[in-house]
Amino acid sequence: MMFFGKHNMLTDPLMTNKNKKSSVIHVAADLVRAVSDIRSGNDWQSELKHVPHGDGHPVLVFPGFMTNDKATAVLRKRLEALGYDARPWDQGVNLGQTREGDMLHRVSDLLKHTYMASSTKVSLIGWSLGGLIAREAARSHPEQVRTVISLGSPIGGSPKHATIWKLYEIIARLTGRQENIDELVEQIIHPVDKVHCISIYSDNDGVIPSHIAKEKNTPFTENIKVDASHLGLPFSAEVLKVIGDRLAQPDHCWEPYEKYTSVV
Repeated sequence: MMFFGKHNMLTDPLMTNKNKKSSVIHVAADLVRAVSDIRSGNDWQSELKHVPHGDGHPVLVFPGFMTNDKATAVLRKRLEALGYDARPWDQGVNLGQTREGDMLHRVSDLLKHTYMASSTKVSLIGWSLGGLIAREAARSHPEQVRTVISLGSPIGGSPKHATIWKLYEIIARLTGRQENIDELVEQIIHPVDKVHCISIYSDNDGVIPSHIAKEKNTPFTENIKVDASHLGLPFSAEVLKVIGDRLAQPDHCWEPYEKYTSVV
């Protein structure tokens, strides 16, 4: 669930058969763990007993790589129950940025439209690749964004470390993406200026290693560790509890989520 790509892992000598088998094992294990996360989500209401009700501000939810709004429908429904105006991204399947850069432009237009129509700042939640795109949209229009929450997103290092990089590289070739990944990583790893950005990550993530899923420490960033699989992040009751708490923070009076904030 990455963003850009040029490096050809199909012919990379470092991508040995052992590496490929290891990637498959990690993803398969993640899928198995996701079943538990989805089941935990059935009790999400009991997990949120002490989470403040939302103030109704709009929340745009971005899906992960090769998924669409159906993958975030459950999360959006639960956010609505918490009192937020949760909205889909309406961009179809998320295949990342194209050669023309139109994905980020479309998302930025969606953010602008939502901000102007609601007359209030917008929160952005993105799963995996969606979190990376959400941060870049916020970087382009920080004055329109209240909070960015990324779920297992490759925001702190090169996505080449992700277990599904090979698959992303294939999609990148087929769709004509030719950006230089190393150049773009230099931009991505820098925190978004003056926007509260929260990374929710897991050491049990079988797709995005936790060391590339963390924000750099600033007064505006948090790294919150949860016990969840990558595929289960949008469904986990624990993750929803963290999201609910962070969205409820007043824009002008922010306090850290001490219980889950990790030492980075």
